[in-house]
Amino acid sequence: RPSLGLDLVEEFRQAVVDRTVLHLANNRVLSPTSHFEKKGDAPGVLLNAEGRKLFFAAYEKRMSEPFAEREGGPQ
Repeated sequence: RPSLGLDLVEEFRQAVVDRTVLHLANNRVLSPTSHFEKKGDAPGVLLNAEGRKLFFAAYEKRMSEPFAEREGGPQ
């Protein structure tokens, strides 16, 4: 069942993606005026090309770290 894969990955979303986004926002790596854009009349905003580049670089960096080091656990 395809949804099983998504259910299994969901356990790691908070530890990887959410923490990466919070890190970028809290450290002001992403700027609301420089890295986001509004598309037409659609609600919300999207990352522009430069913002996506910064996000994916931070994401790749987080993914290359051992999981225990990220969570402050034993190595």
